[in-house]
Amino acid sequence: MRQAILGMHLLAVALFLASPSVAEVSAAQASTLVITGMAPGSAGKVQKALESLPGVIKVKVSEEEGLAVVMYDPAKAKAEEFTRAMQTAGYLATFAKANFRCPACPATYAEAGECIVDGSTLEAIS
Repeated sequence: MRQAILGMHLLAVALFLASPSVAEVSAAQASTLVITGMAPGSAGKVQKALESLPGVIKVKVSEEEGLAVVMYDPAKAKAEEFTRAMQTAGYLATFAKANFRCPACPATYAEAGECIVDGSTLEAIS
């Protein structure tokens, strides 16, 4: 699972095509959801359910890893809404623990790697 979460963060860096605005980045947090019950072809359903929530800036889903990285504005989105949206879509989702943070923005992550917002190397949270 550790490699899967790290792989998802690296995949997110490589595959996020559109850059969020400066205002979105300064307010952003990023969380990793571990999603149970995803079948082949379900990434679009998961992504659509999360992107439809107010305050969500970006979503990247990996069916292979069973993960979704959600970048959001905490002033507009509540984390519990993500798990509720997944339950409504037919999935069980839990949050990976935040063990690392981006030194350049408020994004937090479960595993070491690079920030999906700006590519900075993540720092351990003590």
